[in-house]
Amino acid sequence: MKKNLNNMNKYLLLAALAWTALFPQGCSKQVAPDPPRSRSRLTLELFEALQAGDHKTALAKVERLRSIDKTNLFLAQLQNIETDNVVIKEAGEALKKYEPQKAVKILDKAIKLHGQRDSLLDAKKQIISLMELNSCIKELKNPSNALSMAKAAVTLKKMGESDKSLKVFDGFIKDSIERAYTLEKSENERAFFSLASDIKACSENGNWAAPYMLAELALESPSNPLVEEYTAFLRKQGKSPLFTKLIIE
Repeated sequence: MKKNLNNMNKYLLLAALAWTALFPQGCSKQVAPDPPRSRSRLTLELFEALQAGDHKTALAKVERLRSIDKTNLFLAQLQNIETDNVVIKEAGEALKKYEPQKAVKILDKAIKLHGQRDSLLDAKKQIISLMELNSCIKELKNPSNALSMAKAAVTLKKMGESDKSLKVFDGFIKDSIERAYTLEKSENERAFFSLASDIKACSENGNWAAPYMLAELALESPSNPLVEEYTAFLRKQGKSPLFTKLIIE
């Protein structure tokens, strides 16, 4: 997960922190002197925490500096950044434990508390995309049925169109689509066989449901032998012991 401070030049940051330490911002010229070590020491500790990626410590130092200089805009912005970084790191820890739902909840809570900041929204979007990616790959590896497999392949393909890093799945997607067609054909054959068995059972008992079931089978599989047999029977072109118990007007 990218850090919000990656694009900030560390030398400019150091300069800004030094400026903050030496020249506190404020309207009043009558500012009570700080304790000797407070500002400079806190500024140094803050920079060290930022360099180490210790966002919790950095946030604590920023909050302490802000209590000394409440009107400093740079510190206010840095406090927001580090607050978000603490939340994002916590969400990242949840991801490492394979708990993406927990990570999303952490971000949702922070968004509700701090507002819809871009860094929090982007982190949530990335996690949701990872969840969707994981779901698609799981479905393609172990499909529940042809339709869900095809949907997963299409979803993964669309994700790859907006995220070039997912192009590595192009071959996998193509293969999955072909497998989905094969699986659909197999599913249909099993369904037709089951329907034909039910039709035979109904026909042998003279059940009126048989013609309607045959009509359904004819729509789905016109060349099915049972459909052809029944069609010939209706046209008086063939004899069928199977359908003789059905009363045809």
